[in-house]
Amino acid sequence: MIHYTPLNAHDIYQLDNQKNTSYQWLQKENCSLLVKKTGSGDHEIIQVCSTEPNDYLDEAFKPGSIVKL
Repeated sequence: MIHYTPLNAHDIYQLDNQKNTSYQWLQKENCSLLVKKTGSGDHEIIQVCSTEPNDYLDEAFKPGSIVKL
């Protein structure tokens, strides 16, 4: 079976006992970001999900960047 989705396979087929609550989706400037909470309280971008191609070229939204809320 083929399953087409913008999400990672481990996000879809995750077991209940393996859920990690340090990941969350944020909405920033009409762009959805999967972020991971760091020890300092900031958030590191893991994945970008957007219908606007220019969002993927924006340096502020590149994976590994730190976002402050």
